Amino acid sequence: MVGQENQLLYGPAQISMDKSNKWGLTALGVLDASGLAYGTSSWSYGYLVNAIEGLANEGLSGWMFTVNDKVPGSGADKCNIKVNDRIIFYYSSSMDQQPPKWGELGKKPASGGGGSPSAGPSASVKDSDLNAAIKNAGAAGLVALAADDKSVTLTLSREQIAKIHDAGFPLAVTIQGAKFILSPDGLKVKELSTDKAAHMKFSASKLGSDDVRKLTESLAAGLRLAGEIYELNIQVLNKDGTSRDIANLPHCLVLLPLPEGLEEDAAGWLKAYRYNEASRQWEDAGGTYDPDQKAVGFQVEHFSKYALLEAVPPTPEKVVFSDIIGHWARPEIQYMAAAGYVNGVGENQFSPETKITRAEFTAILVRLAGLETAAGAAECFADVPADAWYRGLAGAAARAGLILGVSENSFAPDELVTREQMAAILVRFMSKKGAAAPAGEAGEAGDAGEAGEAWETGLLSGFGDSGAISSWARTFVAQAVKDGLMAGRDAGRFLPQDGATRAEATVVLYRAMQKLPPVNPETDGR
Repeated sequence: MVGQENQLLYGPAQISMDKSNKWGLTALGVLDASGLAYGTSSWSYGYLVNAIEGLANEGLSGWMFTVNDKVPGSGADKCNIKVNDRIIFYYSSSMDQQPPKWGELGKKPASGGGGSPSAGPSASVKDSDLNAAIKNAGAAGLVALAADDKSVTLTLSREQIAKIHDAGFPLAVTIQGAKFILSPDGLKVKELSTDKAAHMKFSASKLGSDDVRKLTESLAAGLRLAGEIYELNIQVLNKDGTSRDIANLPHCLVLLPLPEGLEEDAAGWLKAYRYNEASRQWEDAGGTYDPDQKAVGFQVEHFSKYALLEAVPPTPEKVVFSDIIGHWARPEIQYMAAAGYVNGVGENQFSPETKITRAEFTAILVRLAGLETAAGAAECFADVPADAWYRGLAGAAARAGLILGVSENSFAPDELVTREQMAAILVRFMSKKGAAAPAGEAGEAGDAGEAGEAWETGLLSGFGDSGAISSWARTFVAQAVKDGLMAGRDAGRFLPQDGATRAEATVVLYRAMQKLPPVNPETDGR
């Protein structure tokens, strides 16, 4: 894909598709199979492409395409293609603009997630190092690999990737301080399954000062750069030396290191952003602060340039409770209170160590989900008074299936929420909101056989009291730990039967919020 000013935005890459694509074996089907975001509009001859990756047609300027360096006589939706055809979508500024040639694409520097390799030293992984990492994965919960300080890429052979997948643990690759985490399912990419494929290459390089200055000129008002700008990519290297971009890479988490001194601002005020090469704008990628790793983690769908950006001044305005000064959860409590998700218990008091009740936890969860209150839906609960402050919230949660009653006619609003119960509620909530696969049904925790058990056991073995976790809750706790929603409380213990504190509940729901897709007012809250 070639954008304005002939910059290469994507590829060259091989795209795998078949006639089951909704556009069939056409040029538009290739664009659809690439995984890039695009738009279409109908006209008298069918459909035309009116936008790709946020760059839209305007006036006489817009998206055109070639097949084997020729402009077809039909639209992309009707232009049939065959194996080894070379398709270029390019943004034309005028009707007489000459289209780019396939043979010249590699001679131009690529921007974003293109097929050109990253410049700089590269490192590979020795089999002995990989074997040691797999051996340690039981305790760590993942296979951890890292490039040396000078390298900007790390390469794994196809056989090594298969070995990691068979071990049943996520893979973590650290390069230049940036960390990629792929689930076992995320390692099963189509591009690596062909006979031509030889390696998977991870790339992370920090941009130089000139590039940083140019890219930060487009920052929206109220945002400033916090740390480095990274060029990130994962590619498949073929045996003939060519590279292929990966069209679809599910379950990929990236963590960018947090600059020293920004720990408090990391909760809410600081997020990850992706630079869109087509629109030349920074786009919010969300993110959750991990205090243990001092990094912000976020899900990645497209590889490009990423950075941590800080809101200046912080919005919403910070709220201060006198009893959380110096408390470990102070940043998250301040943010959640300022955003209206949690309330204090009195003037300037939050009571962070008080155990949270089902009614209180339900209230935060419903606000976070963007649901409308539904007092009528709580009529079935005999222990929810008509004038209870939480009645509409309990009804909304029950109607949405987020928190059900303890029986057909009892909600138990004053009962405490245990830590393992909180894990189960969180994982189910994330699944319903489309932010995670249901534990026990999909993803690593749901994998049958020894690999699934090893995944669960590996994550829980780090807790000295893992045996105290109820059998029904083990998968939920493992999923919550894996997703970075929950951790141990003290002395390496999870304390599953202990009641969750108001601080703990606020923090885990804050972390969940960072992973949720934006609320759609047209479809959510109903």
